[in-house]
Amino acid sequence: MEQGKILIIDSELNSGTEIIEVLKGSGYEVVSAPDALKGVGLLSDGNYRAVFVSLRRSFSEGLRNIRGIKLAYPDIGIVAILNRDDIDNIPEVFKAGASEFLPLPLSKEGISNILKKVLEKHQMSLEYTKVLREGLEYIDLLNLYQKCMKILVTTDIELLAGLVLEVFCETVQVKKGCIWCLFKEEDGFKRIKSTSEDFPEVPELSEEELAKISNEVLLLKDGKLWIAIKGNGSRLLGMACLMVEKPLNERQENFIKSVSGFAAVAFDSAIRASIYQQYILKDPLTDAYSFSYFSDYVEKELSKSKRFKRNLSIILLKIENLNKLRNEFQEYTIKKGLKRLIEILFECVRQTDIVARKSDDEYYVLLPETDYFGSLVTLRRFNTSIKDKIFLVEGSKTLPLPVRIASGTFPRDGGTLDMLLYCIRKRLESQEFSIFKKMNLETKDFWDLFNIVVTPDRSIQELTKNQADDIEGESRQAIFSESVIKDIAETFHVELNLNSTMRGAFFLKLGRMKERLLPKLTTKISDSTAFRIYRFETEDITETSPLMRFIRIPAEDAEKGFFLIAVTEDFSYGLFFKEIDKNKYAAFHTSDPYLLENIIAKLQERYLIYREM
Repeated sequence: MEQGKILIIDSELNSGTEIIEVLKGSGYEVVSAPDALKGVGLLSDGNYRAVFVSLRRSFSEGLRNIRGIKLAYPDIGIVAILNRDDIDNIPEVFKAGASEFLPLPLSKEGISNILKKVLEKHQMSLEYTKVLREGLEYIDLLNLYQKCMKILVTTDIELLAGLVLEVFCETVQVKKGCIWCLFKEEDGFKRIKSTSEDFPEVPELSEEELAKISNEVLLLKDGKLWIAIKGNGSRLLGMACLMVEKPLNERQENFIKSVSGFAAVAFDSAIRASIYQQYILKDPLTDAYSFSYFSDYVEKELSKSKRFKRNLSIILLKIENLNKLRNEFQEYTIKKGLKRLIEILFECVRQTDIVARKSDDEYYVLLPETDYFGSLVTLRRFNTSIKDKIFLVEGSKTLPLPVRIASGTFPRDGGTLDMLLYCIRKRLESQEFSIFKKMNLETKDFWDLFNIVVTPDRSIQELTKNQADDIEGESRQAIFSESVIKDIAETFHVELNLNSTMRGAFFLKLGRMKERLLPKLTTKISDSTAFRIYRFETEDITETSPLMRFIRIPAEDAEKGFFLIAVTEDFSYGLFFKEIDKNKYAAFHTSDPYLLENIIAKLQERYLIYREM
């Protein structure tokens, strides 16, 4: 018995292919055309049930054929025949107008199942179209009909929700409405579009009311019209709510139900396209973007940053010795630790920041409109957040997940993604040679670390400032007189004031030397709105400047030692010293940025001043 016609668009198709044999065996008359132009002409000659479009020879040409058919016959179901290599491009296929896709190699069961789904959708679309057309009694409703046609070919969830909500509101002649989508039942409803803040994040309906609306589509309750958007088998795909002042008339009810049907067909395709796209762009374990997407996004942001002369920063998070850890722990334990680590990373960044995964041991964060100092603040926040929280635990074995992190900034460190990543990797490598790593200072608290670095070796002799400057290396021990410390503070002050508007933070604990050093160190700096000064004192002091912040410390810490630390966009420097004899100080000064960032973190932890910094 003849089931109707099926059109196949494929320039390489011949009568002996499996798809033709399967369709003919099912009772369909099969007609083929080499392209959409000839296909449209054939469609006008008879009653076709569906169109199969091949994309195996040329993906771009196949998309053009789909668009051509959809433009001329928006109601007909289209099946895209894809190569396995083109599966990643499924979202583009749905955007072009395909109803389903069929991957190669073809199978009889696959062809039959896909055709059945397309015909069911096509039949549903035809039925709702018929009802809708019968309900269009006035010319002004033709505009609404066109919007419903547009709904069917829209695959972007937010655009689709906006279109559907607009049609609902126009039909009932109201201004306030909201629409929710149900991507997965276990995740619940998500609000997609709303014209008012009066609507909640999720529909406020009882289980009984949800069951009722699932059967009847419409539910009027307390001046709110609830509309179910249902797919095949009465599966809820979404929900809409309109603020109404009076009950709907019969024409409005029929029209709303028809639009709901159109929306269901479109939402089904859009949700599947969204899931496919999310699977391609995001890592399912951590929800981080793919590195290819990250690279493309960074290039666009770099172009904008160059045009508008703005900063941009990138953070690299590196898991150390992951292969070694895999020899000691099961993969489930490793993944659990990685997932928790990236969850904390998401908590530390802004909504505008982009987190991406390159491999199991490398993750990146894009920080738009963030200078180098701002990226250091984010690094410090992340390091503080993961401290003593990320462990691999398996039986009696417990091991912290070892993480290193560094950042780079445009234009400070380079003008391209490759240059920025090179600079970041060099910073990661330099961490291996930092005193902080070499002396295993990770487990020490602030004052223990202070005593370790300041306590001089017996071979250390008293030096002048010039002699200290001549010693090579980022970090140096010395014995200084008070006058040398004053000279260093003077040089320090000159360096800071070369650019009085720089961004940075200054940490001071000077004890009895503050009267002699503070005027030199804080002159002009306090005029900068981008610089903050933190003074550590044992007594309460009234703040004289909004840029000066006093940190109260216990009296027993007063004479433990003294320090001045500066971290800016351009340099890092720290001087730590304690009196060992009259006018003689054991000192340690360093420009090691990794060491100083960790010292500041320990300073925060010691005096519970996370909010201050």
